[in-house]
Amino acid sequence: MQTKFYRNISARSSIDITLLLEGGRTVTQVFKVGILVAVIVGVTAGVYPTNKAAKLAPVDSLRHE
Repeated sequence: MQTKFYRNISARSSIDITLLLEGGRTVTQVFKVGILVAVIVGVTAGVYPTNKAAKLAPVDSLRHE
């Protein structure tokens, strides 16, 4: 199944939704997984810079501005 999925992506620019729904997955399950991945990426992208900035002294941050 994996090679079929990758071959389809390279053949066309859009992903065929029927390949994502193979194996008994519903549209709702695919949507939930997509939202979960987006939240995880968003939180990770927000937490890392925040922690890095929190470790800096305010005077040093203003000095380099």
